[in-house]
Amino acid sequence: MPPRRARPASEGGHKRPQAITSLQDLSAPRYRKWLVHGESDTGKTVLAGTAPKALFLTTDIEGTESAKALGSTADEIQINTFTEYVEAVGWIAYGGGAQEYEWIHTDTITELEELCWQEQLVSNDVRRASKYQPNKADYPLVWAKVKEQLSILGRSPVNTLFIAHTMRIDRETDDGEDTVTLAMPALGSRKRGDLSSAICAQHGVVGYMRKASVEEDGEPVRQLLTQSSARWIARDRTTKLGAGMVDPTIPKLLAKIAGGNSSTTTTRAARRRRAN
Repeated sequence: MPPRRARPASEGGHKRPQAITSLQDLSAPRYRKWLVHGESDTGKTVLAGTAPKALFLTTDIEGTESAKALGSTADEIQINTFTEYVEAVGWIAYGGGAQEYEWIHTDTITELEELCWQEQLVSNDVRRASKYQPNKADYPLVWAKVKEQLSILGRSPVNTLFIAHTMRIDRETDDGEDTVTLAMPALGSRKRGDLSSAICAQHGVVGYMRKASVEEDGEPVRQLLTQSSARWIARDRTTKLGAGMVDPTIPKLLAKIAGGNSSTTTTRAARRRRAN
């Protein structure tokens, strides 16, 4: 059989896409897709609360008390079931909700997975002994449902911030001679981290939030790390944030990206140790 001839565009009626824009066109809409993970009480929700014209999709029971206490003026939708999240995402992506806000936060995607599990275990999708005993077939269904909703929201024309708790996974080093414990967003398998890695790959900035002491006996400060290490997952595709930021806010992060300053951010104690 002879090779197929490439059909000219004119034969198939194909038209040039209208949505072609230059990567350097500063007037074209650019939406931030960020993810922040960390332990409890490290300031993840506080950081999200500094975003202008923001909406929280709150899945955590504790909710947004910390952001509220520090004066956040964001709106909030309390999400108590996975179905409620699906409906909220549908309104944002297809019903005009994205036009009402500059930022949409999911706080947290870890608890969102738990809500999906609650619905899955009372569904008839898979036969199981009880709602307290997942079947092996439940796992890919739950992970696919969560990933689908996060992808729909992530592709919406609005800035998004996914907040996650942190889990730790033991992984071999590249040379296979040692094992390291890696902190990454708590989502999906706690043994492999496949879903967590896939969601991280969809985001331009992945930050690891922690508390660190400025001095040996000083008060701890919030520190957002945006460069990966052997101990945590982080990423900065803007290349402007360097190692991260102490006491971060959304406006400060955006200003640093716009300003093009990619100098490394460290604590004073770390700088002192390095100097010595």
